[in-house]
Amino acid sequence: MKLTTTLKNEYKDVTSNKIEVLSQTQESESVSKIINVYKQWYSEREESWTRGVTGSSMEDTIRFLNKHFESKLYTPKDITDFSFTLHSFQEKENFFISGKFLTALMRLHYQKTKYAREYLFVTEHLEKKLDRLCSNIDGETVLIQGNGGEYLGTGMLNGTVTISENVEIGAGFNMKNGKIVVEGNAGDYIGHGMENGSITVKKNVGDDLGKEMIGGTIIIEGNSGECAGNQMQSGSIEIYGNTEKDLGVFMGRNFIGGFSFSFRKKPTITVFGSAGDYVGNSMDNGKIMLYGSYGSIAKSFINGKIYHNNKIIESGFRKKMRNFEFLFGGEYK
Repeated sequence: MKLTTTLKNEYKDVTSNKIEVLSQTQESESVSKIINVYKQWYSEREESWTRGVTGSSMEDTIRFLNKHFESKLYTPKDITDFSFTLHSFQEKENFFISGKFLTALMRLHYQKTKYAREYLFVTEHLEKKLDRLCSNIDGETVLIQGNGGEYLGTGMLNGTVTISENVEIGAGFNMKNGKIVVEGNAGDYIGHGMENGSITVKKNVGDDLGKEMIGGTIIIEGNSGECAGNQMQSGSIEIYGNTEKDLGVFMGRNFIGGFSFSFRKKPTITVFGSAGDYVGNSMDNGKIMLYGSYGSIAKSFINGKIYHNNKIIESGFRKKMRNFEFLFGGEYK
């Protein structure tokens, strides 16, 4: 991950794309205040849990911060410096929620300053993962040096997030727009329910890639697990490596309240490597483009089109013709 000129000017010690923690770990007045506010926020969350209240929204956290920083706002560098200090709080039982606090710090700064700029989070020194980093952002440019944690970019409205290492489950969950770039690997359910925007993963992803995807583009430069495009309604998925079984399962369909619905939009999956067995399992709409070897086409295929090297090998029309031949004494192929 390359740092921009702005961030390089703020961090003179950038070498080999890693940010070394300077020996001068003396906290500035602003960072000390952020730490004290964080402790108070976390304490209030613990009290809420004991009362059976499961958590606060991102907007609640922003309002909480605004009360404490109404007179004097911190800087983007203060946010980065605070991210360095998070290792001191990893013993907390629900440390993962610190991702919400860190994101709220950034969002409040962005809202108050009224101009676009870049923010840097450092997580590579943390043993525990953060949750919901960069959720609901709306125009910020964020660089994460380290792991992006779980459900990164949930509900993001716009902006760009680049992660130097891996992300866990659920990155891009219900994202509305924007751009996510993962330099490492990604977990399961990447782009689940995304409506627009783009997600690029430079290495491999887990299962259920683009599940219930409504729109946008996902590009995987490595391999994907099982059930890529599960219940995908629209949008595009490109996999440049291999994918496992059940590619496009229930593609073009969704299940609401126990009922199955077919969508008339045209989702597309393109695989340049190999695909496993049961391609198009219960697929009801859309297009799958295969350019490598594949295990088998699912007999449960319903509708849509499947191509191999730009030649149609299965479609709703072909299946209807085979059923017609079978009913009248033909051979089911």
